[in-house]
Amino acid sequence: MDNITSNNNANFYWWFGVVEDRDDPLRLGRCRTRILGYHTDDKEELPTEDLPWAIPVMPANSAGSSGVGWSPTGAVEGSWVVGFFADGENGQHPMFFGTVGSIPGGLASTGCGDGSDGSGQPGDSATSDGTGSYDGAGIPESVNNLTPTQATQEAIDTVKFFMSKGWKKAHACAIVGNLQQECGNFNPNVIIGKKRGDSGNAAGVAQWNRKGSPDRVRNFKTFTGIDLFNPGNIEWRSFLRKQLEFIHWELTTKGSGNSESKSGDKLRKYPDTKEGASGGAAMIDKFYERSDGHSKNARSANAINLFNKVN
Repeated sequence: MDNITSNNNANFYWWFGVVEDRDDPLRLGRCRTRILGYHTDDKEELPTEDLPWAIPVMPANSAGSSGVGWSPTGAVEGSWVVGFFADGENGQHPMFFGTVGSIPGGLASTGCGDGSDGSGQPGDSATSDGTGSYDGAGIPESVNNLTPTQATQEAIDTVKFFMSKGWKKAHACAIVGNLQQECGNFNPNVIIGKKRGDSGNAAGVAQWNRKGSPDRVRNFKTFTGIDLFNPGNIEWRSFLRKQLEFIHWELTTKGSGNSESKSGDKLRKYPDTKEGASGGAAMIDKFYERSDGHSKNARSANAINLFNKVN
């Protein structure tokens, strides 16, 4: 039996996404949707035409049959929608059941990618503000982006990294749910600084900002011995590991010119449940990443999704 009709998995994989194409050739109301945490927002790497068709879910008082009942239309290009994967963790059959109020503009419509809150953290993917690639002697060559499956595994491995450092599963998921949002779902080119946010001022998996928070960028160099913006010839996973170690340092170290440990203290107060993962992700978004909160729900959704995946 096909997975789409035989999903007895107890875990429910839901998502937020942005509609990019509603011209469904089957006239079923399907929409090509770019899903946060699963799809890169770089349209060169993943063009609109390669996005999956998400199927609209109609109410029970609609026949749901061609030509009968209500029209399954409503979402337009730029609409934010919420849905789930009918095939669970495989993530190949998206369905959506509602729209969310938003300002049109795709992933950039979160308003978080330009660092305008003055906090020093752009609060969203490095590619969301249209910033291009960066070249130079101190920047590694471009790396092929991960597939959605590889990106999910990278996120799971990162959760396990933080758990190995003593964080509860919910706390680790809260951290990583934010990182997924910050770095385009573990886009290697964001991690190595080839792609940056905030007009080129934010780099790395957590999008540290040399303009808004130069002290954190200096601390990174002191801690790792590597310039975040000019790392030289380093393999992206090795550089990711150093960045994750630094995040742990920021969240746990008191003194030494570090002011981020308060976020770590707040995080530990959340219960080790999926609700704790969700609440913790919102807290990390506000106090550690310091975005303007537009992508808070997506970060919490990422954290819940990871909590359900990680054993």
